[in-house]
Amino acid sequence: MPLCGSKSELSYKCMTTRVVIHFTCAVKCISLLIKLEGAMKIGGTGNSLRMSNICQNRLQKIGNKVLPTPRFFIMVLLRTKTFFKLRAVPGDIPSTVTGLDLTSNRISTIHASDFKDLLNLTKLDLNINNISQIESGAFASLSSLETLNLNNNKLVTLGENVFDGLSCLIELRINQNRIKQVASTSFKSMTSLKLLDISHNKLHHITKVQLILQHLPHLQELVISNNDLTTFQSFELTNKSLEIQYLDLSKNPLAVFRITADVFPNLTWFKIGSQARKKQMIWDVQNKTFLSRVTTLDISELHLGLGDMERLLESVNSSLTILKMNAMTHNLTTLINISCTIPTMRTLQLRSNKLSFVNAYLFKLCTNVTELVLTDNKIKYIHDDAFRSLKNLRILTLSKNRLPLVPAATRNLPTLSEYTTLNLDKSLPALTYLDLQGNGFTCNCDNSWFLSWAINDSKTQVYDAYNFTCNYPQEFKSKKLLDLDTSSCLDNTDFICFVLCTCTILCLMVVSFTYHFMGLQLVYAYYLFIAWLFDKKHKNKKTPHQYDAFISYNTHDEPWVIDKLLPKLEGEQGWRLCLHHRDFEPGRPIIDNITDAIYGSRKTICVISRKYLESEWCSREIQAASNNIKI
Repeated sequence: MPLCGSKSELSYKCMTTRVVIHFTCAVKCISLLIKLEGAMKIGGTGNSLRMSNICQNRLQKIGNKVLPTPRFFIMVLLRTKTFFKLRAVPGDIPSTVTGLDLTSNRISTIHASDFKDLLNLTKLDLNINNISQIESGAFASLSSLETLNLNNNKLVTLGENVFDGLSCLIELRINQNRIKQVASTSFKSMTSLKLLDISHNKLHHITKVQLILQHLPHLQELVISNNDLTTFQSFELTNKSLEIQYLDLSKNPLAVFRITADVFPNLTWFKIGSQARKKQMIWDVQNKTFLSRVTTLDISELHLGLGDMERLLESVNSSLTILKMNAMTHNLTTLINISCTIPTMRTLQLRSNKLSFVNAYLFKLCTNVTELVLTDNKIKYIHDDAFRSLKNLRILTLSKNRLPLVPAATRNLPTLSEYTTLNLDKSLPALTYLDLQGNGFTCNCDNSWFLSWAINDSKTQVYDAYNFTCNYPQEFKSKKLLDLDTSSCLDNTDFICFVLCTCTILCLMVVSFTYHFMGLQLVYAYYLFIAWLFDKKHKNKKTPHQYDAFISYNTHDEPWVIDKLLPKLEGEQGWRLCLHHRDFEPGRPIIDNITDAIYGSRKTICVISRKYLESEWCSREIQAASNNIKI
């Protein structure tokens, strides 16, 4: 149990694998946790102390006898929080320490004697202090140091031989300071340095960077973003080839970028965007081969003329695989078309470009792209054919947009393997991770399939799905998307009613138009059909004919039929004739009388005259008689 006593009291409890030591301060009791590989005896010779951590306390000073000196002390963490922080580097830190973290204190000066005995130190973290002065030779004893962090301090000048003795240093981070001046010998002894981050300072001229680089023959990563550099010209920087592979010049008010010699033959990662100026930068790379090995290019927020932008992209035409064009303000469509002609490009990042919709032609030339990032735009609509040309697309990121529904454009992406917004299950057979954060969901049946899939699919992880909320309609706003009841979506009543109403309306329209334009033909066809049915009906009955002949004539010709035709056929020949006025059954439909008369007679005799040809009923009689012809 922790114990607190007087100011000088020290209590400890030995255990098999750990020791808890309690220090009593006048302000607050703090504890020091020491992890051991085995048992430990304070001040003894069998010590195996590995780690100490006295973070987030109100410690101001550590006395000379507080920390023992075990033989294998590895790391001391002296981070403090709130007030009463360390104002100086503690004395008597064990000489066997290999890592020292003094983050978040109030140290203002690094004295020449602060680290003189720490010969085994390989990592030193002085981040977030008030350091404004480093005495000459302060790091002279740290010949084994490999990592030094001086971020977030108040350094203004790097004096002569300030880093003397750091011949093995590999990483140096001094960003978020106020550095304006660099002495010619500041970096003289740092011949092994590979990473230098001097971003977020006040360097005004590239010659200050030249004073640094002249002593760093093996530097591979250089970050000088967020300074006040107005020009970057290779002849002011160096006259020989550098080993730099990573170069970050972003957020400098550059007016001119000029390379006249092959000083970056190994450069593969290049960031130059985010200019802090309104005027266009001048791009002057005199030979396309000077940047021919760049594989990752970040030109986000770069304010460059269209012609210079084309020349920039041509410089990396043979090697570029990743292009970042975030927050571009001009000619985005043109830049996409130009960049997509680069045959080696595979990843295109277009974050924060205020796109509200994606049309069918925006990515028409991006046939080789395998990853497309459209995060943090304002996309509300994506055309169904927007991604049709992206045959090789595997990763699509559409998070933090305003998509209310599943974009139909994703349905024809058979090679897609990772999709961080919305898609259909059948289009994503290999999907294992789905990120839908930041989109406003419409809680209706259009998204019911997604709810069912997200809950039941065990192969795909839908990140943070239980926190998705509805954005529309208003009555569901802020409710959980997965709590939406989709049972009513299985009821197809509305669809069935729609189909029935549509079919009924279409039928009525067809009937109306047909009757209007083909009324007589339909009536004729109807009676013709009736006659055909009657013929079929009577063909099999084989009943004897009632009449020898049916006389088909017009009423205007009736006197001639009675006076001339009847005496000849009935009087002289003895035929039994069927006549309208004499033999038709009263009250029966006339068409039935005509049909029975024709089919009940062996022959039909038509009395042809002009009136006969003009008569509709006579026309029907002759047509019915034609159907009764026996071949």
